[in-house]
Amino acid sequence: MKEEVKKHHGYKKINSFEFKTGDLYYAVQHCSIFVHEKFYHGKRYLKIILSDTYDFTQWRNIFENGNFNFGNTANNLGLTLQRCGLLTEYYWTCSFTYYY
Repeated sequence: MKEEVKKHHGYKKINSFEFKTGDLYYAVQHCSIFVHEKFYHGKRYLKIILSDTYDFTQWRNIFENGNFNFGNTANNLGLTLQRCGLLTEYYWTCSFTYYY
């Protein structure tokens, strides 16, 4: 994500960003990123806002390249629960600041 933020100056929306590994892959995977950049006393100030609708939109293949994929299996469980009305989609945001 740090590399994506460095590419943008001013106030920009980075359309769909994808986390590819780790906890954020399983918890978020895809989100939108907004970056607001200012300079104060020679330092760069970034306000970064992540947002998305937490939902499940597609069925995924649980065997990729012949190997069992836990992430896709978890996604399919979430999609099934959402379609049965046991899981409700919701909109979320997370903001943080970064100085350097």
